[in-house]
Amino acid sequence: MAMQTKVWVGLWVLMSLLCAGWAEPSAANGKSSPDTVILTVKSSPSADWESKLELSFKGLKSAIRGATRLDALQLPVTDRYLTITSGRRDEVFRVGQDGRVYDAETGQQLQLSDKWTAKLKRYADGLAEQHYGQLVEWAEARNSVKLKNIVTVMDLETGLQFRAQRRAGRHHADVQPVTREDTKIMKRIYNNQWSWKRRAILVRQEDKLFAASMHGMPHGGDGIPDNGFSGHFCIHFLNSVTHGSKAKDPEHQLMVHKASGRLNEYVRGLDPIELVDSFIAAVHLQQHYMLGLFVDNTQSSFFHKLQEEVRTVHSLRQISKSKPGETKKEEALWAIELPVEVQLEREGRKAIRKKLVFGLHKDAAGSWVITEIQGLGESPKGSKKKSILKNKGD
Repeated sequence: MAMQTKVWVGLWVLMSLLCAGWAEPSAANGKSSPDTVILTVKSSPSADWESKLELSFKGLKSAIRGATRLDALQLPVTDRYLTITSGRRDEVFRVGQDGRVYDAETGQQLQLSDKWTAKLKRYADGLAEQHYGQLVEWAEARNSVKLKNIVTVMDLETGLQFRAQRRAGRHHADVQPVTREDTKIMKRIYNNQWSWKRRAILVRQEDKLFAASMHGMPHGGDGIPDNGFSGHFCIHFLNSVTHGSKAKDPEHQLMVHKASGRLNEYVRGLDPIELVDSFIAAVHLQQHYMLGLFVDNTQSSFFHKLQEEVRTVHSLRQISKSKPGETKKEEALWAIELPVEVQLEREGRKAIRKKLVFGLHKDAAGSWVITEIQGLGESPKGSKKKSILKNKGD
């Protein structure tokens, strides 16, 4: 099935908001309104699959262009954007979960009125609801996606779709592409190279659309002849576990929440060990845009150095589970250190074992964030000093 831009969803949302009395379209005059802007929802900055909605509100464009700008303390990690076309150049702004608007190029927040902020939040929430899948527990999903059921799987980044059949799986779904054509499409999603890397997907079963995660590696038992896929692959849902360890897979759970559009609240609700596990998962999956969710200041030198360090990381896997380090009891309520053994592989280099020590504290909202990582950066040749990435409060 061909990749396409998801414009029709935006039209459906617009009709819903009109019926709810939320829309205030400019007066019809047979011409396109000069105050039209495009609201876009997509799962990552590089995603091809996106939902768009044209907003024709009188005064919106002038409100954006005339807004007072202040330096932003934090640029949001978001899946929502506003685009204004001006001649040959598009102006693109980020929209936070709260409806506030930011110019990422200048690092500034636009001071819009409460009316515009609330309206943008309503429309963005409505569009996002249609773009993503339902976040449901595996116990519920397995009752809908029964054995031998054929479902449609859609990759959230590319929009590519293929059919798959659930063949087995007690703790998550073991599935196989139905035909050779389905296998061909699935392999395109993985750039024509099978991989264990997890990807955010939507699973459609009749009229239900579930948030899920898959990997792309044929393994284990087979069951569908002549489909060009030797074995099965796994699909995970909320709180599903692996068949071997009977534990949740941090990479799959990260992608499940990405597929639900609730990644921000998921990361913000993690405890320190879960946060470190999810950070390592994000780096391993090359989901670099997510990393701003794990820190308290995306404008800091710590974050910029962190982005530089992970850019060349090809693989980052845990060898041992993270455990709390030596921390005073009175400090453990707001700060903690977590050491973890990892296998790190940079592009063009051999994999090496390293010990990373994560420093974490609670931010003003009470969420755990990473403020320091010892051992991740590359130390100069011959140096015995540990490389330390640290938030210096800038």
